[in-house]
Amino acid sequence: MSQPNARADAQQPTPRILVIEDDPAVAEVIVLLLEQEGYPVARAAHGAEALEIVARGMPDLILVDLRMPVMDGSTFVQELRRRYQAVPPIVLLTATVSPQDAAEGLEVAGHLGKPFDADDLLACVQRYTHTPPSSATHAA
Repeated sequence: MSQPNARADAQQPTPRILVIEDDPAVAEVIVLLLEQEGYPVARAAHGAEALEIVARGMPDLILVDLRMPVMDGSTFVQELRRRYQAVPPIVLLTATVSPQDAAEGLEVAGHLGKPFDADDLLACVQRYTHTPPSSATHAA
């Protein structure tokens, strides 16, 4: 029997995360990592689909790729802020040369350059959801 995730025993509900990524392989890796850590995750392939998910319930953290078809990450962030007064922290996932430049002007909480490793992703999520590292991390 596996030990429960540290967040499962917390009094606060586990933060819900929305992952917006058009590359299915990248999205799958992110979702699997987060679910292994006990986070409930919703997934969208582009900004328009993400707005539909947000309309059903605001997540606690949004991880969004910048370059996507249909509606890119920058347009998604602008539209989200136009529709809602209060939005959760938003972290840009970008393969651009300078993630800082990509994030400029979007008023996002942070950015994570691609490629990134699992530890960087989890540290980023923990920082913006204010959750402690899971005891399940790195369990074999």
